[in-house]
Amino acid sequence: MHLQQEEYLPWTDTASILLFVHNKNDYIFSESVRYNAEPHGTCNLDVFSTVYTKLGGRYGVCITNPDQVKSFYYQSPYATEGCLRSCYQNQINASCSCMDPRYPIPEGSEPCQLSERPCVEKESNENGDPSTWPTCVCPQACFNKIYTVAWTRSEYVAQLAECPDQSNQTCTSEEMDTVRVVIRLPTLDSSLYQETPAIIVGLHQNMLFVSFERIEFAILFSIS
Repeated sequence: MHLQQEEYLPWTDTASILLFVHNKNDYIFSESVRYNAEPHGTCNLDVFSTVYTKLGGRYGVCITNPDQVKSFYYQSPYATEGCLRSCYQNQINASCSCMDPRYPIPEGSEPCQLSERPCVEKESNENGDPSTWPTCVCPQACFNKIYTVAWTRSEYVAQLAECPDQSNQTCTSEEMDTVRVVIRLPTLDSSLYQETPAIIVGLHQNMLFVSFERIEFAILFSIS
């Protein structure tokens, strides 16, 4: 891949391609984990998948549909991060009569202009992270697939090759402007953490006790 560094603004001090590893239906947030693929080298990503499923209902609170929370302004399946950002937007709208343009805005709402920036910054600094707000309730999703990544980088060569034509010293410029990205699946194994219902029956002083509990177990399976 070419980074086209000649098109960067003069004050840009870092050149790289941002890589996000995520489920195809997931929304990329500004806080999402990313990997920088810098030029003049190869970026290797070894990807592993893990699936989490929760029971919900009597066994605990989890979300299967965005309609189950107060606000969710993302056009994607439910995610706790999206719920928190939507809760943040409601707070900004209540205090500044507009919403932060960095995040999705529901139809009929106005994005904050530059003149409202002091109000937005004031609310963000005073209230902190939405996950700590008692009015912002964003449970985990009942189903979640997470990718973990082992990341490595290696340069093409320790020393640049010399140009055959000594009068043309631009032959190595292309090498300095390219990056090679390699996505690998070291194994087809996948981990599954799943809650299953269980009934515990006990007898105490001639009295029968029945309780419903959840048991979490992990399964490692592979595709061959």
